[in-house]
Amino acid sequence: MKTSYRYRYAAWGFLLAVAYTALLFLLHYLLSSSGPERLVRDSPAAVITVLLSLPICLLSGWVLGSERDRRAEMDMILEREKDHLEMAEKLSLLLRRAEESRRMAGIAAQEIKHPLTSLVGYSLTLSQYWEKLDEQQRRDFLHYIRVSATRLEGMINDLSRILELAHESAHLETTQVNPSETLSEAAALVEDIYSPRRTRFNLRLLGETPPIQADPSRLFDLLYNLLDLAMRCCREKGMVSAWCSTRGEKLVLHVRCPHPALDPQSLEAIDAWPPRRTEGELPTLAMEYRLASRLAEEMGGSLRLDHSDKAGLSIYLAIPLSKNV
Repeated sequence: MKTSYRYRYAAWGFLLAVAYTALLFLLHYLLSSSGPERLVRDSPAAVITVLLSLPICLLSGWVLGSERDRRAEMDMILEREKDHLEMAEKLSLLLRRAEESRRMAGIAAQEIKHPLTSLVGYSLTLSQYWEKLDEQQRRDFLHYIRVSATRLEGMINDLSRILELAHESAHLETTQVNPSETLSEAAALVEDIYSPRRTRFNLRLLGETPPIQADPSRLFDLLYNLLDLAMRCCREKGMVSAWCSTRGEKLVLHVRCPHPALDPQSLEAIDAWPPRRTEGELPTLAMEYRLASRLAEEMGGSLRLDHSDKAGLSIYLAIPLSKNV
């Protein structure tokens, strides 16, 4: 311990008793003009009582100081236990995030194989049968290659974002971002990716949307994953709608797929983590929703998924608006 109160309090008690004894002899001398020997002779009991106060005060100071040392030591032990608990909680959180990121990265890595295989297959086919294809067929193959490349870029971007989220100290470069422009860009990209399935996308901007303070790339990744998730769930030749508006101090986005291709059990399991199944489309959907949830939380927002037989699949996103607007 840095400070031992028992010695300090004992010294103070002893000095107090000495000062009291000296004051007593001084007052006796001033009042009677006689020395201390007469006080001893006239009042031996008083003198003995005063002298006994020296060890009593010394002992009392030692006891009080020891008690304070004990309390200080207990406070230090409690503080250390509190620090240990906080460290254990942080370590547990890091381990959970590491495990979560490992699962998400594994799903993203598996998903990368699909656009990569399509990209290689279309490229080889186009190069092999170039002379036998007409102009329209060549354009179609080039379109498929571009769509596969865009899908591959999106999955690689998700993988890198997952690895970033595994580190709590990831640097965020926030700036004023126009969410309408970012949403329109993500919507155009997603609609182009799912054009071979002839799935339509309808975006409605309800009024002007003020800028928000966010990392532009992460905001785009968040919106892209939400739209991509809804388009994945939609059946062929179906339609996905999105409404963007402001409510109070929040930016609200509602993405709706009225006719999903998945069964109700699969729709209900999208927001469950870890995924309830390891095969099929569900792990990828759960990974995208989990990544979007982490990005929304990072921006101070919230994400909610809902589904019903009549309304289909709905995703609700709310992000705080910029304070500097």
